[in-house]
Amino acid sequence: MVDAKGATRSVMAGQVHLKVARDAAKERSEAMVALKAIIVSVPSTPCEELDHLTGRMTLLRQLAALRPGRPV
Repeated sequence: MVDAKGATRSVMAGQVHLKVARDAAKERSEAMVALKAIIVSVPSTPCEELDHLTGRMTLLRQLAALRPGRPV
């Protein structure tokens, strides 16, 4: 016989993990939208330097290198 409380805990834990994953995906998507909006508003010279980059991580690394101070 399956323990009903244990089964409920397992289901709830699975739902929590799904929610965390969905929230993380949503936050990542929102961050990329914000990043693209910032790039569009950048003056043309720096924007041209970023235009040739391919891949999100390459773009993020390049933008982090442009920040004043140490990258996090």
